[in-house]
Amino acid sequence: MKVVIRKKGGNRSPDKSGRRRRTSSYRRRLFLVFLGICITAAFLGIAGNIFQRRNSIHQISTKPQTHPRKPNPVTIPETPSNLPRIAIIIDDIGYDLKMLDDLLAIDGALTFSVLPGLPHTAEAARRIRESQREVMLHLPMEPLDAQRWNPGPDALLETMNDDLIRETLVRDINSVPGAIGVNNHMGSRFTADERRMTTVLDVLRERGLFFVDSRTAPDSLGYTIARRLGIKSYSSDLFLDHVDSEEYVGRQLESLLHIARSRGRALGIGHPHEATCRVLRAQIPRLKGQGVILAPASMIVE
Repeated sequence: MKVVIRKKGGNRSPDKSGRRRRTSSYRRRLFLVFLGICITAAFLGIAGNIFQRRNSIHQISTKPQTHPRKPNPVTIPETPSNLPRIAIIIDDIGYDLKMLDDLLAIDGALTFSVLPGLPHTAEAARRIRESQREVMLHLPMEPLDAQRWNPGPDALLETMNDDLIRETLVRDINSVPGAIGVNNHMGSRFTADERRMTTVLDVLRERGLFFVDSRTAPDSLGYTIARRLGIKSYSSDLFLDHVDSEEYVGRQLESLLHIARSRGRALGIGHPHEATCRVLRAQIPRLKGQGVILAPASMIVE
């Protein structure tokens, strides 16, 4: 007896097998197209979320950063008072933001001079402007004893030629946003050099900045040259805190008031010290009662 073994699917007709293969191929292509659409949609959704997050982050980062402790805003008088005026410039700003905030909390038109190139230079300038006080550049210059007294980054030195002085000075000015004037930091050697000080003051004149000579040395030529060039300027009358004690600062403030009463105006320079802050916090509210008004530096220069 002959046994016939039939192969599975052997009875299928060629037409039916071809149709089934074409149907299967079509379904696979349709599935791949659908899968591609899903992947593309998912990718576009992820990309859109990333773009939206980046845009939100950019918007947040470009908004002015506010400090939780708001300084007391000061309204600077629009017209000069008939009372004698004093200006107090607080130098060496840029190291300690906490002390700056303590000084900004004093209700008075103190002026602040910010050193360039420090970790808190830009932030300090922003807080000062936000509190409606005047910002100055505290321009570092070479002292007589540079080995003992380091003027800090981006200082102007006697070894610099005029081009390098200009380049360094412009960089210093740009590092303190909103500065409307300049006074020298140290500079007992540099301020006595007529040619180099003329180069500096030419730049300030071009930019419309006033100059206050800190008078760190008796032979400083800053104020004299500034007046010659027609720049609004003033020569500082005294330092409030050459000795860091409340008693000394109090006596110096009394001397400043005496100068203002006799000459109509006076300008003193202080530093962000605890003793200075305490004396100013106690005495500034009483100035009008003593016949003197505290004014920003721009109202003292002439």
